[in-house]
Amino acid sequence: MGKINQKRYSYDAANCQVGIVSMKADGKTEKLRQTNRYDGEGLRYETEENGKIIRFLFDRGRIGTGKQKKSATQGNTSRFL
Repeated sequence: MGKINQKRYSYDAANCQVGIVSMKADGKTEKLRQTNRYDGEGLRYETEENGKIIRFLFDRGRIGTGKQKKSATQGNTSRFL
């Protein structure tokens, strides 16, 4: 059998998923790191995944636009939903 990758999930007091860390089969090498940030109403407004930031804009509780921003060294990219 092949080796199994490991994932670790973390949640805040409101039971919102605030992070995911995925490790390669060796258990030492990080494959994925994701951090989620939420506003006071519990809506996710930002996700950071391996250094890339995606921001979400809401209008009356519904998602209007997603904007993706790469790190300062990679430049900026916008993506509209």
